[in-house]
Amino acid sequence: MAAATDTPSALDLAAARRERSPWGDAWNQLIKNRLAIASLVYIIVLTLMSIFANSVAPFKYDRTILSDTATCSYLPIPFICPGGTVAPSGTKYMFGADELGRDILSRTIYGGQVSLAVGLVGAFVSMVLGMVYGLIAGYGSQRLDNIMMRLVDFLYAMPILIFIILLQVFFKAKARQLGNVQNFEFPHWFVYGILAAALVCIIGGILAGKYYGLGVSAFLIGLGVFALILAGMLIALTLAIGGSPWASLIAIDNAMGGMFFLFIALGFLNWLGMARLTRGQVLSFKKKEFIEAAHMVGSSDTRIIFRHLLPNVLGPCIVAATLAIPGYSSLEAFLSFIGLGINPPRPS
Repeated sequence: MAAATDTPSALDLAAARRERSPWGDAWNQLIKNRLAIASLVYIIVLTLMSIFANSVAPFKYDRTILSDTATCSYLPIPFICPGGTVAPSGTKYMFGADELGRDILSRTIYGGQVSLAVGLVGAFVSMVLGMVYGLIAGYGSQRLDNIMMRLVDFLYAMPILIFIILLQVFFKAKARQLGNVQNFEFPHWFVYGILAAALVCIIGGILAGKYYGLGVSAFLIGLGVFALILAGMLIALTLAIGGSPWASLIAIDNAMGGMFFLFIALGFLNWLGMARLTRGQVLSFKKKEFIEAAHMVGSSDTRIIFRHLLPNVLGPCIVAATLAIPGYSSLEAFLSFIGLGINPPRPS
């Protein structure tokens, strides 16, 4: 008689099989791509060097030694010091020094902080604004969708880069006008106007919900809450720093090396593409069976948006925001090149 052999059952195989998840599948695909892993390691190294620039960089970015003016690199890199004499091996400047005797390698490492901050913050701000706008437009009524998207189309036809330059010119001129920020008289009616507009938007949103639906109501209430937050920030900064709201904002901008107003100019004017992407995703999911089922069981619009639509929309929006980060860094470099970016001597 043949000996019985132990064969694993289907239940044993199912129990032994590791539970799979979307994140696990994505990680398995990533580790199989050697080029992607090498690129990821390279980006992580550059990011860590930028974050810990104080410990990694040989010198401070604003360290100036006039005796080392225009010292060339001892590396054979012609574009760093074109036409100059290559320094002997062992010099303290690996990439050479500029016309003010500042180490180019150190300024390159510190400049990564600015590029990283501008890219991440700008992409995050535009993603949040675009997703909120797109969710309201896509989920609201047809009339609201037409109004909101025609506004987006109108703004798309405008030269956004010129608007960004004009905003930066305005901010820079305001900073020069203040000089001593404590002596500037700020028109306080501006804050009062923001508060009044916030109250009007909130009250109007509550009343409009009965006649125009949830989309218009949510849009007006959200706009009012944003205005309240902005007014509260201005008042809090005024009380904390002891000057006017403009003086407080400019003091923060100076403390951040000129990046605060740059975040505003880039993030608040580059959300149009994200809004159109979000709106398209919402329209594609709004007629799906699981959304119809949620309506049938009595789920509220808020629950449907945050529980069902937002998780499905978030993935493509994160991908789009990630791909937009290099564009923000390049735009910041252009603005700094024409004198409207980071405040000197901060490098970018």
